[in-house]
Amino acid sequence: MKKVKKLISLFCVTSILLLIIPVLAGNFTMNISIDSNKNLVINGKTSAKANVTVKVLDPFGNIDYLDQTMTDNDGGYEFKYSLSGKAEGVYTVFIYSKDLSAPISKTITYTTSQTGSSSVNIVLPSTNTSTQQQTQQQTQQQTQQTQQGQTDQQKQPQQVQTTTIQPQVQIIGQTAISKIDEKILAQTVASTKANENGEKIVQISIASKSNVFEYEQIIPLKVINNQNVVFNISTNIGQIKVPADVVSNSLKVENLSVNIGKVANEDLNNIKQLVGKNVEMAIKVQVKVDNKVLTEENMQKPVIVKSQYTPSIGVQTKYLAVMKVTEDGKVEPVASGMYFANSKEIAFRAKDSAKYVVVENYKTFDDIKNVSWAKEQIEVLASKGIVKGIDNNNFAPQKQITRADFLLLLVRALELSAPVKDDNFSDVKKGDYYYDAVGTAKALGIVNGVGDGRFNPKGLITRQDMIVMADRALKIAGYKYSNSSKSIDAYVDASKVSNYAKESIQKFVSEGFIQGSNNSLKPTDNASRAEVAVIIYRLINSYYIQQLK
Repeated sequence: MKKVKKLISLFCVTSILLLIIPVLAGNFTMNISIDSNKNLVINGKTSAKANVTVKVLDPFGNIDYLDQTMTDNDGGYEFKYSLSGKAEGVYTVFIYSKDLSAPISKTITYTTSQTGSSSVNIVLPSTNTSTQQQTQQQTQQQTQQTQQGQTDQQKQPQQVQTTTIQPQVQIIGQTAISKIDEKILAQTVASTKANENGEKIVQISIASKSNVFEYEQIIPLKVINNQNVVFNISTNIGQIKVPADVVSNSLKVENLSVNIGKVANEDLNNIKQLVGKNVEMAIKVQVKVDNKVLTEENMQKPVIVKSQYTPSIGVQTKYLAVMKVTEDGKVEPVASGMYFANSKEIAFRAKDSAKYVVVENYKTFDDIKNVSWAKEQIEVLASKGIVKGIDNNNFAPQKQITRADFLLLLVRALELSAPVKDDNFSDVKKGDYYYDAVGTAKALGIVNGVGDGRFNPKGLITRQDMIVMADRALKIAGYKYSNSSKSIDAYVDASKVSNYAKESIQKFVSEGFIQGSNNSLKPTDNASRAEVAVIIYRLINSYYIQQLK
């Protein structure tokens, strides 16, 4: 081939066949070409209504593309795959089908331009492959490829941290339903490496469909075998991140079904009346196991929902709130709801199958004007339903807070939950407004009481005790502290910090959750409602950014 002055992007498709097992099926064909949009087109023919699977490995041996389709009435199949922006090197395309005793494979050598040219020059194999041709070619290449294949296998890592599945979609009414093939899912999970959290991330990308208002993804959970797998399902309505152990007895579950959809107009009108606010956005989420809808009572872990959202003109985004609307018409605030301005996304944790709406929920109080250092934090937390006033118009910012009230705010802010046992503290009675919050904190190990089985719920809480409880709660909730470590010795009253609180206070100083006043930590002072609001505001911002990313 003659050299040209400008280097251009090059697809070099070769017909090197890697498998050494003869393929005996008679009429299966596999063709590779490039369409006008520079997509790699993989097509061919086999028997009618047969499942055909394609898998593409990148130059490092990781799964870069995985898809499945059913052949048409004439036995035809087709996949389109883009290498644009991918790493240079040799890609291997595998085709699987029940009509094959072993998969067919081809390699594609991809090199990119060094001049930035947008032109593409294609060199395709002189012939494409049928199963009869492959048998002859494999016999000739068996010895060479056995040696080469062994060498390549040794060089290539076998797992990647995130793999993508693009399932086929069936439209029923206004719902797009897709189900992942069991073999594909098992193979995908096996080839996925766990991240630093021990999770295997499987990305499921569902193609956008017109006139569709709901997407349902069915996942054959039984093939996971109790592995720590997280499914990140993407649709044009939103994304939903679901852990495989969303339900406690996942080993006994056949299928996990995840729905994300728009809210019908007639339902939206009813919701507007219920929330009493202008609804900026509405989305419905449903999680089922073997056709049983999960609710807050049996959903072991929350799912994370994200959706694109452009605020209406004049909306103050810092006061946006996410509200859950249940089937029986109850409206509850969702503390985790956040708006990310850079990506223009609303994100929140859903702990129930329900409808979720976004509203501007600005709330202020008459008596917080003189605490300018805490005013905005109080207003934001009030808009999220985390803090409440002593009445509709007053917050009492300088009032000291009790141990029970602080725990109530902490549990609510971090969306903590646990079965409340009968052995709650002796001075915390059923019917007390803080009973569930204190019981949850006790069950999780956040509090141990003051001795003799008591909690002293109405006693005032010191700043250092508040920080110790909050630190324990963050640990249990899965917060990851930064590596920075700031000493508290520079504070004039550092010596007053009790030994049991030093580590927690040092971490909170390092994270910026507390800053002190006049170079003082005031560890033994009782905490005020305004001080608590500021600390809760800071820690949930950091916590939910980690959780929702």
